[in-house]
Amino acid sequence: MDGGICSNPAHVDLVAGSKRSLIITLTDGVTGAVLTTIPHPIAQNIKDIEASGTKTMWIVAGTPKGINLLDPKQIAGALRIGYERSKAEAAKIKAFWA
Repeated sequence: MDGGICSNPAHVDLVAGSKRSLIITLTDGVTGAVLTTIPHPIAQNIKDIEASGTKTMWIVAGTPKGINLLDPKQIAGALRIGYERSKAEAAKIKAFWA
């Protein structure tokens, strides 16, 4: 979900109380591709759901260098980079869900 205009951009609160939650964001809410001046306390949101008993794995995907996420012409390149990153993270994600 696009959370650019709210204070909980990853909507982490929606999974509070679940057994596990895999959270993937483009930014940590403080550095990187922060496209708004609205504070994004993702780390605190995650601490809050962990306090409810939810085991979490948080991956900050980051913004690929040279890719403008608002330019539709760059979608294919961003998807390729995301696919490669997913292969790099796959073993950790598999272990998290095991």
